[in-house]
Amino acid sequence: MTVTVRALTPAVGAEIGGVDLRRLSDAEFQAIERAWTEHSMILLRGQSLGDDDLLAFSRRFG
Repeated sequence: MTVTVRALTPAVGAEIGGVDLRRLSDAEFQAIERAWTEHSMILLRGQSLGDDDLLAFSRRFG
């Protein structure tokens, strides 16, 4: 999939699209982490994650 990043406001926030957090490649995670760093807040719509999926995703941030 191709990661898309759309700024929500000029000051803060971005919506991330084109990713399935359950099957996230290293390159996709790097794009998400970069968007979080640049926009301070990210929105990931349409994810169907269980507890283990949420833990695995959050642990990638360190």
